[in-house]
Amino acid sequence: VLASIIDFFVTVGYFLIALGVLVFVHELGHFLVAKRAGIRVERFSLGYPPKMVGFQWGETEYCLSWVPFGGYVKVAGMADVGEEETSGAPWEFPSKSIAVRMAVIAAGPLMNFLFAFFVFAFVYGAYGHDTTDSTTVTPIEESIAEAAGLLHGDVVLEVDDTPVDNSYELLVALEASLTEGALLKVQRG
Repeated sequence: VLASIIDFFVTVGYFLIALGVLVFVHELGHFLVAKRAGIRVERFSLGYPPKMVGFQWGETEYCLSWVPFGGYVKVAGMADVGEEETSGAPWEFPSKSIAVRMAVIAAGPLMNFLFAFFVFAFVYGAYGHDTTDSTTVTPIEESIAEAAGLLHGDVVLEVDDTPVDNSYELLVALEASLTEGALLKVQRG
């Protein structure tokens, strides 16, 4: 029971770390485009208030807050409902063109998309397509493979006179012959 509780909290911890990375990347998109456009960013927060820790660097306060399910970038002049009006200063969000405001708003989702693309490209580049260079089988008890006479360690060489060199080719060849059945050439292991 204790192990299950520990596993639960470890899983929650991993989830919060993954969520934190995604939130950071998203908010970083808003932050970078706003700064590049000359818009003052008052706060960059991972998590929602109340603030746990933070520091001021330049005009921006960087915070880690207690509620870990999100984050926000407080852009000058982008007031919440009920807050005071803007001053019209050139470094405020409303004083920028519609194109700039749209870019600031779209930058968060765009950063998430780019992040996902680069993570996928890195993982695919590092590990490649999963094609096991083996067609060695281990039939499951009472399966079609066992009923057909396949034994543990058998190596499938051909499916319907088509050579197969790896598990991917074996799977594709077997899927192509699902309706009629397949003739396998096997080397006993």
